[in-house]
Amino acid sequence: RLQLETAPEHSAIETATGVMHPELELPGYRAYLERTLGFYAPVEARLIDLGVWEELELDAAPRQKLGLIARDISRLGGDARGVPVCDAPPDLASLAQGIGCAYVLEGSTLGGRVISRHVQARRPALRARR
Repeated sequence: RLQLETAPEHSAIETATGVMHPELELPGYRAYLERTLGFYAPVEARLIDLGVWEELELDAAPRQKLGLIARDISRLGGDARGVPVCDAPPDLASLAQGIGCAYVLEGSTLGGRVISRHVQARRPALRARR
């Protein structure tokens, strides 16, 4: 039911980011990864500051995406060190808000499988030009 009721939001995000565009190419995908990195940087730090993973009795390390995203940017010919950080991250003022955000991020990891299949299909267009 949740998936069905949030389908319009998921579609809007996919359209806004361009990551699911049928003609996705390297510059667009790398830009998507850079925006994603800029978002995750303050959010992951805030979840740790709030103690979300400890409260949920979960290991934070496998849930952190920054290193993986930075690695992908580098493999695609970019440099994650200069990526700007999101200037308007979610306002996570409480542990409850942090847990809600963690839930959404965990769900996006599952949704990432759909994106991954699309990216794999576009692989020739996404190879870094050296």
